Amino acid sequence: MGLLDPAIYSKAQADSRFVGKPSVHSAMIPLSAPNQSTAASSTDFTFRSLVKLPMPVKRWRFGVTNRNLRSASFLTSPLTVTGVYVGTPVYGASVASGGRWVGACSAALTQVATSFTVPVDGSRGWSSWITAETFEAGIERVISWGMTTAASGTGIAFGNSLQVVRAAGSANAGSATLSGATSGVALAFGDIVIEYEFAEPVQTGLFVGDSNTLTYVPSAPPLLPSAGAGALPFETWPLVAGDMAGFAAINLGVGSTTMAEWGTTYPILFDRVDVAGYDPDFAVVSLGTNSLAAGQSQAFLDNFRLINAKLRALGIKRIFWTDITPREYANLHGTLAAAASAGATSISSTYNAPNGSILIGSGPNAEQVTVSATTGSGPYTLTVSALASAHAVGESVTSGNEMERRLYNNLLRQLPDGIAGVVPFEKALEASPNSPSCDPRFIASDALHFQRSASVVKAQAVIGAGVMPKLG
Repeated sequence: MGLLDPAIYSKAQADSRFVGKPSVHSAMIPLSAPNQSTAASSTDFTFRSLVKLPMPVKRWRFGVTNRNLRSASFLTSPLTVTGVYVGTPVYGASVASGGRWVGACSAALTQVATSFTVPVDGSRGWSSWITAETFEAGIERVISWGMTTAASGTGIAFGNSLQVVRAAGSANAGSATLSGATSGVALAFGDIVIEYEFAEPVQTGLFVGDSNTLTYVPSAPPLLPSAGAGALPFETWPLVAGDMAGFAAINLGVGSTTMAEWGTTYPILFDRVDVAGYDPDFAVVSLGTNSLAAGQSQAFLDNFRLINAKLRALGIKRIFWTDITPREYANLHGTLAAAASAGATSISSTYNAPNGSILIGSGPNAEQVTVSATTGSGPYTLTVSALASAHAVGESVTSGNEMERRLYNNLLRQLPDGIAGVVPFEKALEASPNSPSCDPRFIASDALHFQRSASVVKAQAVIGAGVMPKLG
């Protein structure tokens, strides 16, 4: 047996060679993460989703906040959860007719929690702790809840959601099938989470990011016209990585968020639940896509440090960042059409770069130079400030947001501010080496978000980068 064998680890308290985790610890899985709000309206709905966890659960509870996580103010529309139910999913007969899952269960669902109200002060309303219906490791379960709202207050939170099925009438929450159900994304009202306790000898990881961490999917996968394009909660790459590597993942991803918002603007992004009480062992941050802008390198570094400081204040010592994937800035990218020697003041480029700052290369010899004139019709001759290094034919020539993305990635790879490592999302998902575009097999129709299949690629990158449980 190895050092990670559970039979050995269970003897930790009796053997001073081991430092064991507490006998019971907590984590959270989100069912939605609202980044928008709509006007108050009278509603009466059933919502449901699928949940799967990688370890057995001792007890859990269901929590709701009516708050746009990207707002400094809270919403005051009264929300009532009329009950929480658990059931066994039934999948459709074919992919074309919704074979993935459209809300059906094998029988009437079991009610596990009675009604509770959601406070109108921005705090979270919780169900009672549930022990009668807990989660088995690796088994999908349907979570169904009824919700009503009154046409009063300042609005209802919604936004980039994970896949949720919705049907009219909160009284249907326990029904085996839902009449007139719709599935997809941006359907759930409120910030919905499940907090759970477990006693497995594993570590807990905190994941911070934007819509690509929440794993918002805006379009159905190619060749798979399945109902419900969105990712289910356990299909997000943090949860997939946890399932593959054996740790509990807490996914705090919120769509459209920027580094500045996580750094200073909206404290609620970190305060959604009692993260400090979860005692995370490590954190992975995947931000920057929504912060790409010329001349923002110092702001990037400042917010990078602020976010790390927040994580360290939670007691997290091992912090990893992911680099930024290609963002389809092909119009801001080209290559050197001929080699250029150190000291050269002109280069031959397939990219008709505008006057101003450009970046040559992506590796250790990458450098910024200034373009002052362009001639030719392709390849173009660019008059530039003298090169500090020699560059080979085929090296990248970029400007604008694509240049900034590469500069940010180069900065992250220097491991600034004492971070533990960088997860290479760029290399894992780019269409070809140094491409400004992502592999079309994994990218969504908007070229900015990813299909569900990309979660496995990202999870493999996370694990390969050393974001692994370190026990004993």
